[in-house]
Amino acid sequence: MTPELEFYGMMEHIPDAGRDRRQLVPGDLVRYQFWTGYFYVLRSARLDFSRNRLIVDCRGQCVLPVMCSATPVVAEASVALFDRPFGMPRKVSVTGPAKIVFLEAQVEDADNIGQTSAAGTGRPWLHVRIERDDGWIQSPADLEKLGLRRIALAR
Repeated sequence: MTPELEFYGMMEHIPDAGRDRRQLVPGDLVRYQFWTGYFYVLRSARLDFSRNRLIVDCRGQCVLPVMCSATPVVAEASVALFDRPFGMPRKVSVTGPAKIVFLEAQVEDADNIGQTSAAGTGRPWLHVRIERDDGWIQSPADLEKLGLRRIALAR
C-alpha cells in the first residue's frame, strides 16, 4: 500500500485543473503556479511514490515558464530593459498598442522566490519581447508599465 501524499503551502490554481487546484499529468508530475506578485511562475515536481517524496523541477538558479495576464498598454511609457538579469539596462519606449510577449522568468534561488523585496533580491526577472526588442525586467514600476497589475495572493 502506498502512503498518502499530501500537499500544503503555495499550490495555486491552474486554469484547467478543476476544483482540485492541482493537476497530475503523465509521468507522475505535479504542475503548479507560484505567485510572484505580478505574474505566476510555473513549476513542476516529480512524484517519487517509492520514497513518498516530491522532487522539484529545479533548484538554485532556474529559468521557468510564466503565466501573465496583462491589460493592453494605452499610454506611452519607457521601461528599463536589461540585456540579461543583473546586466546592462537600456531605455525602451512602449507605445500602445505595443505587441508585448512574456517569455519566461529567471530566478536566482527557486527555493526562495521573493515578491516584495525593495532591493529586488529574490524577485524573478521576467524575459519580455516588446515589438522586436528582447530583454529582462524586474521592477514593479516597469511591470505595471507593460500592463501587469499586482495580483492578490489567493488564500
